[in-house]
Amino acid sequence: MSDDSDDDSDDDSDDDSDDDSDDDSDDDDDDDSDDDEGGAVVEGEVYSRSSPGGTLRVRVVDGVLEFVEAVPVSGFNAEVSEPGDEIRVEFSTESDEYRIEAEYEDGQLFWTVES
Repeated sequence: MSDDSDDDSDDDSDDDSDDDSDDDSDDDDDDDSDDDEGGAVVEGEVYSRSSPGGTLRVRVVDGVLEFVEAVPVSGFNAEVSEPGDEIRVEFSTESDEYRIEAEYEDGQLFWTVES
């Protein structure tokens, strides 16, 4: 019986090491989602990105990026500009400023969030 329990503990330690490697790959996936890599877009669906200053919502209609709304956090002001294929909103107070940009290119939506 003691041999069986030793085998079980060996199996458990092998499983743990496999789990650790899976966790590392999940962390890599999380890192990728923080990048400004583009994502495929469904026409008409609303997409949003948030910063500590507020949220920008956009959609794509007939291949054109459209502004939906900018929702500032309490105490922040929102200033929206729409130059070409890019929509930018600046959320600001007297002491803080955050910028969110959405750009639609080749069927993909790219985001940039800056403070």
